[in-house]
Parts: sequence; C-alpha cells; structure tokens
Amino acid sequence: VYSVLLLGSAPLLLLSLMPQGLWWLPGGPKTVRRLRAVIVVLALFTTLLGLEGRVIFYCFGQYIKLSAPWNWVAVTVALYGSAVVGLAHYFGLLGGVVDITVAGSCLLLCTTAGALAAGVSFAWLPAPLVAACGLALFFDEAGGLREYIVFVLGAFLTGVWFVSSQFWFLDIAISGLHLHTVCKLALAALLPALMVPGLMFSGAPRSALGGLLILQAGLVAFLEEQLFMPSQAEFPGETMYPSWLVLTTTAVGIMAARRLTAAGHIGSADSWVLHCIYASKAAML
Repeated sequence: VYSVLLLGSAPLLLLSLMPQGLWWLPGGPKTVRRLRAVIVVLALFTTLLGLEGRVIFYCFGQYIKLSAPWNWVAVTVALYGSAVVGLAHYFGLLGGVVDITVAGSCLLLCTTAGALAAGVSFAWLPAPLVAACGLALFFDEAGGLREYIVFVLGAFLTGVWFVSSQFWFLDIAISGLHLHTVCKLALAALLPALMVPGLMFSGAPRSALGGLLILQAGLVAFLEEQLFMPSQAEFPGETMYPSWLVLTTTAVGIMAARRLTAAGHIGSADSWVLHCIYASKAAML
C-alpha cells in the first residue's frame, strides 16, 4: 500500500513543482493556481505517508529508537509539521498569513520530535534545536547570513552525532578505506550542502557557490565509488550502496546544476564541471 502511494503521488508532486508541469490544467490563471496549490498539498502529504511507511520505517527502522506507538507519533509530527512550514514558505505565507513566530515554534516542535525519535541524547539535543532556531531566525531576518550560520553549525553537529553514534565504533575497511575516513568525508560533503542555500540567498559571489558545489560533487563521486564498486565486485548479492541511489544523486546533481545556472547563481564553467562530475558517476553502473 505504501509503495503504491509513493509511486502514485511522487511523480505528480514533481510535476506540480515544475514551472510548466501542470500546463494541461483547465481554466484561467487564478483557477490554475488554486488547482496547482491543491495538487501540491495532496501530493506532498500522500508522498510523505508513503515515504514514512515504505522508506523510513521499512528501510531505516533500526535508527528509530522510540517504541511503538510513540515512534509513529514522533516521526509523523516531524514529517508533517515540517511539510506545513515548507508549504507556508513555498506559497509565500510566512510573515503574512502565517506568523513567523508560529512557524518557528512549529519547526522547533518538529525538530524535537524527530530528534527524540532518532534517539538523540540529551547532551546532543541542543544541536538540532539550535539548527531549527537558526533556520527560523534566517527566515525572520529575511536572509541574514549570521542566522544561517547558526543553522549550519547546529545541523553539522547533528550530523556529527549521527555518524559518531551509528558508525564510528565500527573497525572495518571498505575498499581499503577505513570507515572513520568514510565518515569524515561524508561530513565534509555535508558542510557545502548546508552552506550553499544560505550563501545563495545572501548574495554570495558565484565563484564561491560554484567552488563549494564542485567540492561537494567531487566528494560525493569519490564516496559513491568507494561504497558502490566493492559491493558489486566482492558481494554481488549485497546492497550496501544500491545502484538506484547512484542514479538519484546523478540526476539531482545535474538538475540542480542546470537550475542554478539558469538562475544565474553559478557560472557556465562551474556548471560544465558539475555536469562532467555527476555524469561520470554513471560509468560505475
């Protein structure tokens, strides 16, 4: 059931978010905007339901530490509460119809629920809460870089907690690369992903954005090669790093490079390098 919901709603959500994805809707511009808003909301919540049942609990259930039924309650609050805040931002309602204080409080509640579901210890609990506060202040201050740095710091520390608590204790090597090194490279790739959106909204130079994206793309390509190739050569039946994930990161990377180039956030040379790096990952398949 969850797979059917996910497969049926995710493509519709993608189409509705594309600029001309719903060109076939009938009616005038005002009617089309209303229909598009309804489709986005319904498709998003249906996708989240399928994602929760088919991906989060089915594939990553071992990372959820709360017992039933509180695990479902916490994950549902985190997912749907974040979706409500995201929709308010997408439709331009933050600061107007939806007060930014209410949205920030909702974001804090969702972050707390998600952190408790993931088993974040009380010593590390301030990290995700600081990230939520920084993100809320960033929207409240209309793109303040200082507030976004607070979000980056909290989110990065949350990533450090996750890696250290789930993988750091393992003494294994993958394709001659120790797991500690893999974790460090993954955290290094996380940092540009967290920094780029804030720098983009703050009007940072195109060269800085392009350099960070190229650095991240190189780290992602290297990590995927180390994780995907050994599992195919030595453990054909294992899915340590599935091929569909390689295809997903390739498609997302190329699409993001094109969108950022069209919006003028990165230069054509940086875009060409990003296209080359992400397209080259397909050779692993």
